Amino acid sequence: MPTDTWTHGQEARPLILIAASYDLVREVLGEWLSAKFPDCRCVTTSTDGEALAIACVEGPDVVIVELDVPDSGGAETLRTIRRACPQAHLVVVSEHAAEVNRIWAETVSAGSCVCKHGIDAELPSLISTLLQRSP
Repeated sequence: MPTDTWTHGQEARPLILIAASYDLVREVLGEWLSAKFPDCRCVTTSTDGEALAIACVEGPDVVIVELDVPDSGGAETLRTIRRACPQAHLVVVSEHAAEVNRIWAETVSAGSCVCKHGIDAELPSLISTLLQRSP
Protein backbone atom coordinates (compact mmCIF):
# COMPACT_ATOMS: atom_id res chain seq x y z
CA MET A 1 0.00 0.00 0.00
CA PRO A 2 1.71 3.23 -1.09
CA THR A 3 1.84 6.26 1.18
CA ASP A 4 -0.09 9.35 0.23
CA THR A 5 1.35 11.93 -2.07
CA TRP A 6 0.80 15.29 -0.50
CA THR A 7 -1.84 17.49 -2.04
CA HIS A 8 -3.38 20.52 -0.38
CA GLY A 9 -6.89 20.15 0.97
CA GLN A 10 -7.17 16.39 1.46
CA GLU A 11 -9.83 15.02 3.79
CA ALA A 12 -9.47 15.55 7.51
CA ARG A 13 -8.19 12.11 8.53
CA PRO A 14 -5.39 12.18 11.09
CA LEU A 15 -2.08 12.93 9.39
CA ILE A 16 1.25 11.27 10.17
CA LEU A 17 4.09 13.18 8.47
CA ILE A 18 7.34 11.26 8.04
CA ALA A 19 10.54 13.14 7.14
CA ALA A 20 13.45 10.80 6.44
CA SER A 21 16.44 11.32 4.19
CA TYR A 22 17.06 7.72 3.20
CA ASP A 23 14.71 6.38 0.53
CA LEU A 24 14.48 2.93 2.07
CA VAL A 25 13.76 4.25 5.59
CA ARG A 26 11.14 6.67 4.24
CA GLU A 27 9.41 4.05 2.07
CA VAL A 28 9.41 1.31 4.70
CA LEU A 29 8.20 3.62 7.48
CA GLY A 30 5.48 5.07 5.25
CA GLU A 31 4.16 1.72 4.08
CA TRP A 32 4.45 0.10 7.51
CA LEU A 33 2.65 2.93 9.32
CA SER A 34 -0.02 3.12 6.58
CA ALA A 35 -0.76 -0.56 7.22
CA LYS A 36 -0.70 -0.12 11.03
CA PHE A 37 -2.89 2.99 10.95
CA PRO A 38 -5.30 2.59 8.01
CA ASP A 39 -7.53 5.42 9.29
CA CYS A 40 -4.64 7.88 9.02
CA ARG A 41 -2.92 9.48 6.08
CA CYS A 42 0.82 8.83 6.06
CA VAL A 43 2.75 11.36 4.01
CA THR A 44 6.49 11.04 3.46
CA THR A 45 9.11 13.54 2.43
CA SER A 46 12.88 13.64 2.18
CA THR A 47 13.48 17.37 2.60
CA ASP A 48 13.11 19.91 5.36
CA GLY A 49 11.44 22.39 3.01
CA GLU A 50 8.70 20.03 1.94
CA ALA A 51 8.15 18.83 5.52
CA LEU A 52 7.69 22.43 6.64
CA ALA A 53 5.32 23.22 3.75
CA ILE A 54 3.17 20.19 4.49
CA ALA A 55 3.16 20.89 8.22
CA CYS A 56 2.19 24.54 7.77
CA VAL A 57 -0.65 23.77 5.36
CA GLU A 58 -1.97 20.49 6.74
CA GLY A 59 -1.31 20.72 10.50
CA PRO A 60 -0.21 17.11 11.06
CA ASP A 61 -1.16 15.19 14.17
CA VAL A 62 2.18 13.37 14.41
CA VAL A 63 5.49 14.37 12.81
CA ILE A 64 8.26 11.78 12.68
CA VAL A 65 11.68 13.17 11.81
CA GLU A 66 14.72 11.02 11.23
CA LEU A 67 17.66 12.55 13.10
CA ASP A 68 19.70 13.14 9.94
CA VAL A 69 17.13 14.69 7.57
CA PRO A 70 19.07 16.75 4.99
CA ASP A 71 19.44 20.54 5.03
CA SER A 72 19.61 21.02 8.82
CA GLY A 73 19.90 17.60 10.41
CA GLY A 74 16.24 17.71 11.38
CA ALA A 75 16.73 20.08 14.32
CA GLU A 76 15.59 23.26 12.61
CA THR A 77 12.74 21.37 10.93
CA LEU A 78 11.44 20.28 14.32
CA ARG A 79 11.82 23.75 15.81
CA THR A 80 9.98 25.38 12.92
CA ILE A 81 7.21 22.78 12.90
CA ARG A 82 6.83 23.24 16.67
CA ARG A 83 6.35 27.00 16.16
CA ALA A 84 3.98 26.59 13.19
CA CYS A 85 1.99 23.63 14.56
CA PRO A 86 2.14 23.64 18.35
CA GLN A 87 -0.53 20.92 18.48
CA ALA A 88 1.59 18.44 16.49
CA HIS A 89 3.25 15.61 18.38
CA LEU A 90 6.92 15.51 17.38
CA VAL A 91 8.90 12.26 17.36
CA VAL A 92 12.64 11.90 16.72
CA VAL A 93 13.84 8.63 15.20
CA SER A 94 17.56 7.92 15.35
CA GLU A 95 20.20 5.21 15.43
CA HIS A 96 21.72 6.75 18.54
CA ALA A 97 21.36 5.37 22.05
CA ALA A 98 18.21 6.24 23.94
CA GLU A 99 19.93 8.78 26.21
CA VAL A 100 21.40 10.68 23.24
CA ASN A 101 17.97 10.70 21.57
CA ARG A 102 16.26 11.93 24.72
CA ILE A 103 18.69 14.83 25.19
CA TRP A 104 18.53 15.79 21.51
CA ALA A 105 14.72 15.56 21.43
CA GLU A 106 14.45 17.80 24.49
CA THR A 107 16.78 20.32 22.85
CA VAL A 108 14.43 20.75 19.88
CA SER A 109 11.19 20.42 21.88
CA ALA A 110 10.23 17.05 20.46
CA GLY A 111 7.99 15.18 22.82
CA SER A 112 9.27 11.69 22.07
CA CYS A 113 12.24 9.81 20.72
CA VAL A 114 12.61 6.28 19.37
CA CYS A 115 15.76 4.34 18.54
CA LYS A 116 15.71 2.66 15.13
CA HIS A 117 16.72 -0.69 16.62
CA GLY A 118 13.53 -0.75 18.73
CA ILE A 119 11.23 1.00 16.32
CA ASP A 120 8.96 -1.98 15.59
CA ALA A 121 8.14 -2.40 19.27
CA GLU A 122 7.97 1.27 20.29
CA LEU A 123 6.68 3.40 17.44
CA PRO A 124 3.17 1.94 16.85
CA SER A 125 2.19 2.13 20.53
CA LEU A 126 3.66 5.63 20.81
CA ILE A 127 1.72 6.83 17.76
CA SER A 128 -1.50 5.27 19.10
CA THR A 129 -1.03 7.14 22.37
CA LEU A 130 -0.24 10.42 20.61
CA LEU A 131 -3.24 10.15 18.29
CA GLN A 132 -5.52 9.63 21.29
CA ARG A 133 -4.19 12.88 22.73
CA SER A 134 -4.81 14.82 19.49
CA PRO A 135 -7.75 17.25 19.46
